[in-house]
Amino acid sequence: MPPFNVTATADNNSVTIQWQANASLSQKKVSGYNVYDYDPASGQKDLLAQLPHNQFVTNISELTFNTQYTFAVTSLQGSKESAIGYPVSVTTH
Repeated sequence: MPPFNVTATADNNSVTIQWQANASLSQKKVSGYNVYDYDPASGQKDLLAQLPHNQFVTNISELTFNTQYTFAVTSLQGSKESAIGYPVSVTTH
């Protein structure tokens, strides 16, 4: 199951992305998280960060000024990856 309460906050040309672990998954079962630049229209996703199971925030920097981005976070259980559940969009400034 994907993480939930995903938020994205823009500051200058970077974005801070935060999320909460899905309560139905024991943290012992989650091995990590992937953060993607995501295009909901095409379903294309580009991996931006791979994070450990106990990290629930990351900063993506060097983004283009005044551009809308959509980010998605998935959870990992070993080699299995959750679906994208809660993409968020934000415009850099």
